[in-house]
Amino acid sequence: MHLKRFLLFVLLIIGSFLMINSGVEAASGTTPIKKSDGTDLKYRNSSETVLRLTEYTYPTQDLRGVWISNYVGDIASYSSESQFKAEVKSVLDLMEEYGLNAMVFHIRIHNDAMYDSDLNPRRSYWKNVNFEVFDPLTYLIEESHKRGIEFHAWLNPYRVVSSGYDGTLESFALNYRNTYPEFANNPAGDASLLLRMGDNGIILNPGEPRVREHIYETIQEIIDKYDVDAIHFDDYFYNSINDSEDNVTYNKPNYNPHKLNKADWRREQVNLLMAGIDKLLDEHFEKTGKIVQLGISPTGIYKNSLSGTAGQEHFSSLYCDSVAWIQNEWVDYLMPQTYWGLEHITAGFAQLTRFWSSAAEGYNVNLYMAHGIYMAPGSGWTNPDEIKNRFLNLEMYDRIDGNCFYKFSYFKDVMNAAEQLKRGLPLLKNDYYAKKVPGSVVRSYADKVDSLKVNNLSVTKKTSTMVLSWDQMENVRGYVVYAVPKGQTLDKNNIDHLYKYIQTNNLEVPLNANTDYYVSSVNMANVVSEAVLAGEVLTGSVEGVIKGIDSLKDPVSLADEGKVLAIRGFYEALTPAEKAQIANYEKLVKAESQILALKEMRSALQEVIQRTSRHVVTDYVFPTNTAFDGTVAWRFKNPNEAVHDLVSGTRLKEILSAYPVTLVASFAKDNLVYEEEVVVNFGITKVGETPLFYRNSPSSMTKDEEGPYNEASHIGWSGKVLRLNNYVFFIAQNNYLPLTSSDVPGTYWVSCATLYHNVTESDIVIRAGDTAIITDIAGYGYLIIDANGSVRVSSLDRDPNAMITLKPNELLLAVRYLDSQLTNPVFVPIDKVEVGTKIEFTDYTALRTDPLTQAEQVMAMIDALPNPEDITTETDVLPFALARDAYEALSSEAKALVANLAKLENGERKIRELQEQALNDAKQNALSELNRYEDSLSLYSDANQQRIRGIIDNAAAQIQSAQSITQVQALIESALALLEDIPTIEEETALLNEHKVLAKETLSKYLNLGLYSDIQKADIDAYLAEAYEAIDQAGSIDEVNAIVADSKELLDLVPTVWDEAKTFVATYVEDLSVYSEVDQRYIEILIERSLNNIEQAETKAEVEEIIATFKSWIDALSPIDYEAMRSAAKSALDTYVKPNKYTEENRQAVLEIIEKAKAEIDSATTQEAIDEIVANAKAAIDAIPKKAAGLNCRFGGAYLYILIAAVGVVLIGLRKKRY
Repeated sequence: MHLKRFLLFVLLIIGSFLMINSGVEAASGTTPIKKSDGTDLKYRNSSETVLRLTEYTYPTQDLRGVWISNYVGDIASYSSESQFKAEVKSVLDLMEEYGLNAMVFHIRIHNDAMYDSDLNPRRSYWKNVNFEVFDPLTYLIEESHKRGIEFHAWLNPYRVVSSGYDGTLESFALNYRNTYPEFANNPAGDASLLLRMGDNGIILNPGEPRVREHIYETIQEIIDKYDVDAIHFDDYFYNSINDSEDNVTYNKPNYNPHKLNKADWRREQVNLLMAGIDKLLDEHFEKTGKIVQLGISPTGIYKNSLSGTAGQEHFSSLYCDSVAWIQNEWVDYLMPQTYWGLEHITAGFAQLTRFWSSAAEGYNVNLYMAHGIYMAPGSGWTNPDEIKNRFLNLEMYDRIDGNCFYKFSYFKDVMNAAEQLKRGLPLLKNDYYAKKVPGSVVRSYADKVDSLKVNNLSVTKKTSTMVLSWDQMENVRGYVVYAVPKGQTLDKNNIDHLYKYIQTNNLEVPLNANTDYYVSSVNMANVVSEAVLAGEVLTGSVEGVIKGIDSLKDPVSLADEGKVLAIRGFYEALTPAEKAQIANYEKLVKAESQILALKEMRSALQEVIQRTSRHVVTDYVFPTNTAFDGTVAWRFKNPNEAVHDLVSGTRLKEILSAYPVTLVASFAKDNLVYEEEVVVNFGITKVGETPLFYRNSPSSMTKDEEGPYNEASHIGWSGKVLRLNNYVFFIAQNNYLPLTSSDVPGTYWVSCATLYHNVTESDIVIRAGDTAIITDIAGYGYLIIDANGSVRVSSLDRDPNAMITLKPNELLLAVRYLDSQLTNPVFVPIDKVEVGTKIEFTDYTALRTDPLTQAEQVMAMIDALPNPEDITTETDVLPFALARDAYEALSSEAKALVANLAKLENGERKIRELQEQALNDAKQNALSELNRYEDSLSLYSDANQQRIRGIIDNAAAQIQSAQSITQVQALIESALALLEDIPTIEEETALLNEHKVLAKETLSKYLNLGLYSDIQKADIDAYLAEAYEAIDQAGSIDEVNAIVADSKELLDLVPTVWDEAKTFVATYVEDLSVYSEVDQRYIEILIERSLNNIEQAETKAEVEEIIATFKSWIDALSPIDYEAMRSAAKSALDTYVKPNKYTEENRQAVLEIIEKAKAEIDSATTQEAIDEIVANAKAAIDAIPKKAAGLNCRFGGAYLYILIAAVGVVLIGLRKKRY
């Protein structure tokens, strides 16, 4: 028996251990995966059964991605904007239908670009795109984000040609340079930077630093131009590269400092790229706060020895160490291509999920499983339930964060697909992915970005629904709305609690009194914020309107407009008598007035913003004056970006690159504030332009931009630029040389371009050899740009004695050798700039310092204005405001040169006259509206007449002083709203009578009489009768309201049966101290329990039963008889002493002790206290000596004791002898 028990115990222990697997959740039960033949699936070369969950766990955050590529026919080539937009809509609709939330879109297929690039040639799929008109990639990203779909930009970093190229690398590079001369720095044009791959393919050489730099620059270009969520690489690294192919690179000096073997060296080259991209993206985050993840999708097997597989391992075949990427946290996510089916003989899916979940454990790297749905029904995709089994298997691992499918086109025609997809993909759509969810938390960024609660969550009731709305937030992916049955606690991991994931800041939901709604934001790291509970619903009852008005902030903001309108609508739906009960109505009117004022402030602020330059390249005073009373204040949203004094207008830093920063324009008036954000570029380069700097760094030409050059080493900027197409060419300081004769000044910086400028009104002839024109090296040359900005001469002439004629105001650009090293050498070779090409010359020094140049700009603005006589009320006044702002920003010297100022002043005068006339007309119309009430005062009571006059007088005074038509409209609307709600005498009487009826009805329903005893019901009836009589006698609604309020206070004092029962229980035991300590504790428990039972009781009968039980329990207890206790104690003291044993003096002391103790006994309230008093008294008595007896007597007593003891000893001895 003992052995059997022991064996059972051992089996239980073993069983429990068998249920445990590293990283496997035990939330649901598990069951073996069945193969297509019905047998249990086993791990490779093992008897261990592969398990899956019995039920899907429905994660509330999950990456659900899909690869999309033109290269494999997932999406059509671009033919027109309308065609592309329709294509995008079709793709996104299908993704939403299947619950997908991440798009991995191919934008770099073969060292090319499906985006606007200055580094890589355009892919033929998008050959018809004109990026200046429409950018398809920007549109695709924006549309994806609108639907809560992440955009992962898919790049092949190295691949140039997949296969089929039979020529030499040198011929390929030459052809590349000839085909794409504008991409002269692309590594594909240099044979030494290429490797031959497999079946006549070509890749960029991963071992060359210049290749890595090109990939870094490509990624930087993408993340600077596009709002991508991730940079994504697939499995193309050292694909099928012969060992000898890169020997030259491997053996270059300093290319292998660690003396690695070829295989390790190749892996090191890929690692260098990964570490570099990680650094680049980290710096981008630090600079912009924007998260761009790096995600890689290598082939599915890392090392066969670790995963128990027998396929191609990318560690040795592709020379990429993906586990090292995880362990160094260079990547933000890994998405191994675990494409094979569960029944694949050498690389089963379950074999790999177990390995990869273990490999990712402990690192801040997300892990996603990739599914090759195109393989079905081959490659181990044998079971029709393959997708179901895969998902129930991978969901056992809490380290797996999501899934991605290759490829998109297989979602387009599911019903004609393989059986595995016909079953599996609809299972995702209708069940596993039925609810849209945010992507998985990005582990590497989870603690780096704030998670913010939504603000101003309000609820507005409609007929059968209600609208949740809250403030729109920046830098969030969307919002999660939860619906939780009342009584339950929100669990954000419970899919049943997740109601919807949306990208807007409002949602209409069912009106359900049994449901609590919560809202959370989702930040850019997919962290879901603390949930905010939706508050009380706005309703149309009197109480609801009062509460709604009370809930309004003071002052309100424009975000509250919907709430204010809803309350107004509910108020208007009330009866006149109900409206009269809205005691806080004035607050609603005030809120409406504030909304109108804020709208006017918004209009005024937007007019100022419209006048504001969005590209500031000189000292510039930001406009502050508004058409409304008040001024605008400007500040940098991020104070660290302050490069301009927004008060004085002084340019604080010389920024040459594009530098768009966010300013906040703020308009404050009468305790109201309205603000908007404005993006202003403080760099010389326009947004979208490509700057061309000496040594490819802005720090070489300005000390105010970061880079390798400092104040001591930078060469400076001349203040002059040339713009060719979208490029901005900066001329070095002292390399802009104005010519006044044929004497040519020497060039200061001989390594970069020099710009000569004929500033005379005559032709100047100069010798080529006297200029910076390179005559000893082919390909550089010079340009001549005429006074209209067109290239007149584009020459490669190398003759130093050639004579060049420069006409007045013409420019000559001599290109130098460092200009060919620019990232985009637009002027090298010079002959690619054709005659007739437009090149814009801008002299920023003159713009900043030359009064005439500044004045001419303003005069041009004034010339463009309509003449005063042509101005009407329909004329756009913005150009006048812009011209005035520009004029006021001029120096005194420049102002004096503005010859057409009178035209501006006369136009402004005409505009003011028209505006004043329109304002006066609006005021007269408004006053006429008020006079209608003045003419009908006799219809109102004296009190209301006084109120009407007060409203009219106040409104009229404000209207007379109003400064805009909008202000007049707001004032008259507010006044009329107040006046229209004032009742006439007839209406007051009807209202009063109706209100009396409502008041009596309110009081009659105020109490639930079923809660009271018959005696209390009689008192209530008496109170109500008195109240009804008082209401009938009342002469005003206020008096009725006061009677109702007083009556409610009186009725509130009437105790219910429950109240009376609680009072009875609490007071029944008058003196707890008369019971023993044990009984006291028992009574306290009885009282507490009875009070709780009364609280829980639902009927009067239950309450009465509780009272009866309580009374019987208490009555069964016997109080302590303290008088008997006191009497016994006193008797004990009286009998304790014999007075004759004491001397007279000591006898008196003993009696005093006894008397004092008796007095204390009379005031004692417990047996313990009495016993203590007696004990203390006895001790005191024992301390008093008794009378002393004679000496012989004392010794006689002692002898007696000795005698008795002796007799005892004798008797004992006799007893022993008897035995």
